[in-house]
Amino acid sequence: GDGTYVRATSEISGTAQRVYRDHSDQDVLQVRFALDTQSARLAARAAEPKVIDKLRALLSQRSEAWEARDYPAWAQADWQFHLEVAQASGVPLMHEIYESFGDVFHGTKMVQRLADGFDGCLRAGHEALVEAIEAGDPERAARSVIENLDYCISWMP
Repeated sequence: GDGTYVRATSEISGTAQRVYRDHSDQDVLQVRFALDTQSARLAARAAEPKVIDKLRALLSQRSEAWEARDYPAWAQADWQFHLEVAQASGVPLMHEIYESFGDVFHGTKMVQRLADGFDGCLRAGHEALVEAIEAGDPERAARSVIENLDYCISWMP
């Protein structure tokens, strides 16, 4: 009789969702620089062929959704791609922290996706990242992520 309660999937997720709401889009993207580049480096050292196949399948879904202007499906495929890279890092805590961002990374904080001219399927940080991971090249993987996030920052209002 006293309302509906929402439970976080983990303690870190519940805390993170409350904390992230208090920070700017730029702050959130700066945290992504740290998490995404390290996840990419580690994934390039540890990813197995089945992970590469899964990443490519997610990128295909992402591209199809973007072309169809199905932004929720695009955001979901993109989010799953980045979660998979974090998982491929081989560091469970990296994945858990990344997952704690939930909607923050791809929800309201991604307003630039609707800007005229924004390329939601930029190769850097995605296809180029998969190629670097497959080649086992941690620094090329990190550079690809940095290019992608620099691009995202350039479109922030």
